[in-house]
Amino acid sequence: LSGKMVEESAKKFKHENIKFSILDAEKISNTKSYDLIVSSMCVHWFIKPLKSLENLKKLLRPQGQMLHATLGSDFFPEWRAAANELDLRHGLLEVPNWPDILHKETIRQDYKSGLEFLRAMKSTGAAQAAKGHHPLSVGNLKKLLRRYDKNNQGLATWDI
Repeated sequence: LSGKMVEESAKKFKHENIKFSILDAEKISNTKSYDLIVSSMCVHWFIKPLKSLENLKKLLRPQGQMLHATLGSDFFPEWRAAANELDLRHGLLEVPNWPDILHKETIRQDYKSGLEFLRAMKSTGAAQAAKGHHPLSVGNLKKLLRRYDKNNQGLATWDI
């Protein structure tokens, strides 16, 4: 859905046989077929991710491929563990077990502190909590940040 991202990709991969399209994978009304469908870090935001992926596959030509990078089901285990230790809700999205995984990667990132971790998530637009999640009180958020920092010193593990 990001015209800017598609524009950047089109600049980077200029070729007469490559055409770029913006598709809303959850509202496909497209009758075209594609050789390649690529998505990066958005499938986990879909309301019905597995159904949307199946719908996208229907747009592929016989030898077409669909590649997407997305969050794995064990992303930010440090945040989950700190919340669980305090019996607080972690607020992270529930991600399905994805079919057809070609490559799985675990990346440890140092955010220096829990607060910087949350700021980084917000700055990337990843501030949406799990469906039905209610924000923690200021006091509980501070407790969670202290526990997270005590246990992890700002380290967070991405499962991609």
